[in-house]
Formats: sequence, structure tokens, C-alpha cells
Amino acid sequence: MKQNKKLFLILIVFVILPLVAVYIIGLLSEIGKFNFSTETGKVILNIGIWISILSSFVIIVLNARSQTPKSFWYTIPTTFIVVLLILFYFGYSLSHFGF
Repeated sequence: MKQNKKLFLILIVFVILPLVAVYIIGLLSEIGKFNFSTETGKVILNIGIWISILSSFVIIVLNARSQTPKSFWYTIPTTFIVVLLILFYFGYSLSHFGF
């Protein structure tokens, strides 16, 4: 399998898909299909974010080890990492604000 296809597959399956799954689970729990507590929803969100962050690091490392590294595969995962860490920080700090 070519390097670009492998990195694209990792991006879709391990970075974007967990975030979409967490979003859909959140919507379904608001509707009432799942009887999650708030803490369970936070745990699922944290797991999805950390899977995406770690998978973005894997993409960066695999791109660095390839014979012809492409700047695209540095830019997209780094952007995901920054955005997800900001989201994680704000979500964590607001949930422990004291409300």
C-alpha cells in the first residue's frame, strides 16, 4: 500500500471517525436512546479526543519515517492536534469551573 493511502486511511479511521462517533453518540443520548450520565458522556468524549490526538501523532511519525515526507501530512495532523487540545482544555476547564 502506498504511503499516502495508508496515511489517508489512518486519518479517516482513527482521527475523523472517532470524532464523528462521539458526536453521534452525544446526539443520540440527548434524544434519549442511551441513558448516559453526564460523566459517562465526558469519558466517551475524552477517549474519542485522545484517540484522535494520538493517531495524529502516529501520522506525523509515519510521514517522517517515509522516504519522501510530504508537508501535507505534517500540516493536517498538526492542525487536528492543536484544535483538539484546545477543545480538550476548554471542555475540561469549563466542566470543572464550579457550576
